[in-house]
Amino acid sequence: MSKSPCPELRRDLLCYRSDAGGGQVVDLLLEAAHRFDADEWAAIESLTEKPGPAALMARLDGALLLENPTVESLRQQAWAARIRRRVVRPPLDETEGPWHLATDLPDWVSPMWRAAERWRRLAEDAAAGRTPLRLDGFVRSDRAHNVRDEAQAAQKTRMDNNYCNADCHDALDDDGAIGAWIGLLRCDAMRELIGAVLRLELPEGMMAKVWQLGPGDHVGPHADGVRYVATLCLGLSAGWTARHGGGIVFGEPSEARMEARTRWLPHLGDAMLFRPEAWRWHAVEPVAKDTRLTLTCQWIHG
Repeated sequence: MSKSPCPELRRDLLCYRSDAGGGQVVDLLLEAAHRFDADEWAAIESLTEKPGPAALMARLDGALLLENPTVESLRQQAWAARIRRRVVRPPLDETEGPWHLATDLPDWVSPMWRAAERWRRLAEDAAAGRTPLRLDGFVRSDRAHNVRDEAQAAQKTRMDNNYCNADCHDALDDDGAIGAWIGLLRCDAMRELIGAVLRLELPEGMMAKVWQLGPGDHVGPHADGVRYVATLCLGLSAGWTARHGGGIVFGEPSEARMEARTRWLPHLGDAMLFRPEAWRWHAVEPVAKDTRLTLTCQWIHG
């Protein structure tokens, strides 16, 4: 008699291991999060070898965290629905906004981005449908180096699954240079400027994470959930080139690959801004060499 295959955790889940030995599973498809204690997490990590305890398997099955035909059907329906819900916004007749606030931004921001005209042009790019929006040279070089040094030294959690391979650090409560950068993004002037560019009101809620990817690391194609309002990614990779890989690509997903329409490289001090949409698929391509470092901040509901 052939051996029955072991249950398989879904390949599109984000899995975080905690310092205490347990872990958290984030389900981007159903927009849910699940926490597990150390014993449960050890059993989950051994699923490819043997099924876990009956109670745990029932919980995983009930939460649709295991691969099965039902999950695959839901995944295909979600992909199709997200593409159908694509919203095309008409160009603005004018992009008047609070661009004068740029002159009051602190010296963290490079002089070119403390000019009203630069923000007005960025808003025009957004109105023309450009995604993502590039803020090249947004952070002063010395400040960007300070953030990079702290990001490199931060304690990170390893994520390894079929969907994502990376080291991650929750930076929202950090102090120092990282804390100052997050504080800048949360201040009223910056929120009003970015909100005017994207034509939305930014909430106060925010997530902030340092992402570190080494050779072979990547993040698979995904569209952010409905809680996400806007995303700004700060590049912290000095001397990065296209040959290093690790670009954030935007495009159309398929079963086997991501058809890239545009690509952003995480150059030190550059920033990239976009408005998450149900149809806006993106991914981080595999890193070819060296260590890729970014700090991603996302305004969220709740």
